[in-house]
Amino acid sequence: MKPIQHDRHTAAPINAARRAALAESEYLLHRWDFRATAAGDLLFRARRKGCSIATLAGLLMLLRQAADQTFPRTVVFNFQDCRMEGEEWTGVCGLLEDFVGALGGKLIILPGHHGHQIYVCDRRRVATT
Repeated sequence: MKPIQHDRHTAAPINAARRAALAESEYLLHRWDFRATAAGDLLFRARRKGCSIATLAGLLMLLRQAADQTFPRTVVFNFQDCRMEGEEWTGVCGLLEDFVGALGGKLIILPGHHGHQIYVCDRRRVATT
């Protein structure tokens, strides 16, 4: 019989769902560096391994689960270490625009070495009284 694994920080048993969540988190941490500010801004830098539409889509799916009406306010994606061209770059921009549009936030894309300009998309909603 296999011994039950426990989380080393909480001593709680690790079930299959928790194990899957930990594996997904580890996968993303190897592909993205990120920071969050007290003001509700998120900053992401893609590592070379993170430079794919599939990896970006996975990250955005998780972020949608954590988002609400006030968070995140601004999302900055830095693709400095990536080389993406043509359709791939268009797909990345489209995914990010859809993500920020659904949240009502501001998006800043810092492109890599492919000659694209810095891109800003502001979808923040203005409060009305």
